[in-house]
Amino acid sequence: MPVSDSTAVSTGLPMLLGGTVLLLLSWLSGELTGFQPAAVSTKAAHSLLYLIVMGSLLGFSAYVFLPRTMPAARVVTYAYVNPVVALPLGTWFGGETVGVSTLVAATVSLCGVYLTVSD
Repeated sequence: MPVSDSTAVSTGLPMLLGGTVLLLLSWLSGELTGFQPAAVSTKAAHSLLYLIVMGSLLGFSAYVFLPRTMPAARVVTYAYVNPVVALPLGTWFGGETVGVSTLVAATVSLCGVYLTVSD
């Protein structure tokens, strides 16, 4: 199937379709029963907005755009950067603790990424 040359279309269409399917499935499974929008905290609403903008719109757009403009070896570096950035952000903003098991898991993950993308 041909892929659109438009980053907006090739990014937005899968997210729109995925969101629609998940909303339908949540409605069919009864997850929306009793949902009160007024009960959503400001912190939760800001968190959702952050995930929509940074995680979906910006992140996925870059993920679709970069392979078209950069060498593959450079594009896959996101797999190294994400875990390294996520640990301090989780600690600073989320109040998460980084223990030995977290560091071991991060090391195993980074080694797996390295083995996957190396020649």
